[in-house]
Amino acid sequence: MLLDTGVLVRAFGQSDDSAEVKYLLDEMEVQWLVPVCSIVEAWGQIVGSKKERLPYGVVMIRWLMTPGKAVVLAQQGEPIDKVLDFINRLRVDVVDAMLLSIATDLTDQCSYVPPMHIASYDSDFYVGHGSEGVRMTAYSMHDAPDNPFETS
Repeated sequence: MLLDTGVLVRAFGQSDDSAEVKYLLDEMEVQWLVPVCSIVEAWGQIVGSKKERLPYGVVMIRWLMTPGKAVVLAQQGEPIDKVLDFINRLRVDVVDAMLLSIATDLTDQCSYVPPMHIASYDSDFYVGHGSEGVRMTAYSMHDAPDNPFETS
């Protein structure tokens, strides 16, 4: 399952639910796939120009480097024409367009049924779901399995 930037930001930034999101990342029985574009965007949102936030970004990178936690997808040549098409047609930002492109390519190349999932807290990916040329499944992290942090 591909990880959207917002999941990384909520898990490793200074959000109120960081411990809960980190727990979900660690405990869900899912192979997380994290494109470099998501890592770069998350770093910018978590650390930015504030050096005092550097430790939060380092924790994210260490988590990504921990065997069994995630697979980092280094893009060797994202087809920019497809990314630009998604940006213009679906009105999404460049990182979301790249995620849609990666999900579509993985779905096509690996014949995934259902299509590759993108885990997100954002509703942006529901725009792309079912659009022409987009093959992906939006997974809302709001629907993640129960965890001990939830209160009833």
